[in-house]
Amino acid sequence: MYVGETGRNLGVRVGVHKKEVEAEDTSKFTRQSKKLAEEQQNKSAITDHVTKENHVIDWDQVKVIRHKSDRRTRWIKEAIAILKCKD
Repeated sequence: MYVGETGRNLGVRVGVHKKEVEAEDTSKFTRQSKKLAEEQQNKSAITDHVTKENHVIDWDQVKVIRHKSDRRTRWIKEAIAILKCKD
C-alpha cells in the first residue's frame, strides 16, 4: 500500500509515477543492482520502493481515498493515513 497526496488529477499523477518507475532498469535484479538501488535516491517513494525491493506496482488498482482542495489539509490527511498504515 502506498499513500500520497497531490493536487493533480489522479491519472496525471499516476502517469508521472509510472513513467519514472519504467525509466529505472529493474529487469536485472542482482545483489549488486540492489546495493546500487539502495544508494540511489529517486524522485518518489514509489520509485525507491520498486528499485530497492524489485516490487511490481498494480497501476490498475490505484484509487483516491480522500479528496481535499486545500494543500495543508491534504498534507495532514496524508500523514495520518501513513501512520495508520504502519499500525
